[in-house]
This record gives sequence, C-alpha cells and structure tokens, in this order.
Amino acid sequence: FKSKDDLLEALTEEAFRRFYAQMPPVRGRHWDDTLRAFFTNFRSILRNDDALCDLTVMRFGHYSDATLVLTWTRIEEVLQSLVQSGFSSDSATYAYFTLSVYTRGSLAIERGLRSAGLANVIGNPRAELAAGMPIISSELKKHSWKMVSDDDFEFGLENNIRGLRTLLAADRKASRSSR
Repeated sequence: FKSKDDLLEALTEEAFRRFYAQMPPVRGRHWDDTLRAFFTNFRSILRNDDALCDLTVMRFGHYSDATLVLTWTRIEEVLQSLVQSGFSSDSATYAYFTLSVYTRGSLAIERGLRSAGLANVIGNPRAELAAGMPIISSELKKHSWKMVSDDDFEFGLENNIRGLRTLLAADRKASRSSR
C-alpha cells in the first residue's frame, strides 16, 4: 500500500465484506421481521468484533467508493423490502437510517463503557447524587442507566418498529388516496 490511508481503505472494504457476509438475507420476511433481524444481527456482529466495529462504524465518513457501493447495495435491499410493504421511499429511508443511527449509537456507547472499564459495573456508583430526585432515585435501583444491555436495545428497537407501523399506515392511506 502506498499510504496508511490506502491500507485503511482496503481494511474497511474487507471489514464490510465480512460484516455483510454474516448478515441474514432480507427477502422473504415481513417488513418488521426484516428490520428486527437486520439490526439485531448488525449489533451482535459488531459488538463481538471490535476491529470490525472500528472499521465499519467508527470510520464513518471515510469510506471508499467501492465500500459505499457495497454498503448502499445492502441498504437498497432493505429499502426495497420496506417500499414493497407499503412505505413511501422517503419513509423507508428515514426508517432505515433512524434504526441505523440507534444501533450505531448503542455500539459506540457500549464500546466507550468498555474502554472506560465501566461495562460490567453493577448499579450506579454515584447513585447518592440523585438524593432529592424521586424519579431518578427510584429508577436507578431498577436500571443500569447504561442502556446498552440486550433488553435495553430490544426495547428501543421494538418501540421504533411500533412507531413505524403508524408511519406505514399513513403511507398506505396516502398511496390509496393518490390513486
């Protein structure tokens, strides 16, 4: 390689190839199952491989043309599935990227906690700071407040999907009325 940037480009493209090779097919599923499987697997694959996560998530904005084509091809498959289910292309795009940002944010926070040595800390060591705050004091006893556990991720994913059902109904209604 002629430069460090050329090496990183090649590594990033290979990381995306490996990442997408592990992703489930999107065809043949109901739209919500497509999104659920895609983003659950997205998170699982990248949270278990720091190098892959660094090259695909943390290098965002530094992708080569070949890497963008590879990525956009997979995104297009998801978007087509959503549009075929009745989402407008605009809504499908917002749906995909909302869940993508949610998933990548969850990964970035979890990586930050691990690097700070806080990933396995149980409870909140500074809970006393919430004295006089009844809601936070109560909730600190029930939640980690890291919000990156599997349950936390699934809660957010399901609530996003629930909201998308409303959007889909509106898109279908708009499509019927424009005919």
